[in-house]
Amino acid sequence: MGATGEPALMGTVLELYGLRKDGREFPLELTLSTWTSVEGRFYGGIIRDITSASGRASAAQTAAELAQSNTELAQFAYVASHDRRSRCGQCRVACSCCNSGTRASSTHGPTN
Repeated sequence: MGATGEPALMGTVLELYGLRKDGREFPLELTLSTWTSVEGRFYGGIIRDITSASGRASAAQTAAELAQSNTELAQFAYVASHDRRSRCGQCRVACSCCNSGTRASSTHGPTN
């Protein structure tokens, strides 16, 4: 019981799982409430199937994960492309030096 004498769960939304007639589980929200009238104290609950809301949250999470993966892939492709272009340029310099008969200094192996 809370300080007002109401049970602590009154007015809160609980996320639980229900069971369908065919035996499948499904996500649900349960909201409990209480009220008093001249006839006495009453309790009520609202049960709401949140299967589609759970699906939307899952889809949003998947989309966020895909966006992150795409960003990482784009960064990798940029680095790999830059590295390839840089090495090809070094090879062209070494090859042009070979053809001209001059010697180039290279950190990627000897040139003749």
